Amino acid sequence: MKDEKILQELLEGILSKNDAVRQKSFQALTVLSEKHPEGLYDEWDFFADLIHRGNAFHKYIAIYIIANLTKADADNKFEKLACACGC
Repeated sequence: MKDEKILQELLEGILSKNDAVRQKSFQALTVLSEKHPEGLYDEWDFFADLIHRGNAFHKYIAIYIIANLTKADADNKFEKLACACGC
């Protein structure tokens, strides 16, 4: 992501209590993670944190986005996350 402000708005949007804002942010981040996983890879820890502390919807978002980010996972963060979740 070249525009850090837009990225931050999308990340904040998936935490929104407003369903429409949360859904639109999730859709945009999903497209970005599918087409340009390397562009969101720096946000891996944000999504991993949602798995550990988020509600069910946040966990769903995080799992979906992280699945796409594994394409760019040069640091083997997925393996560490899987072990932290109970391997």
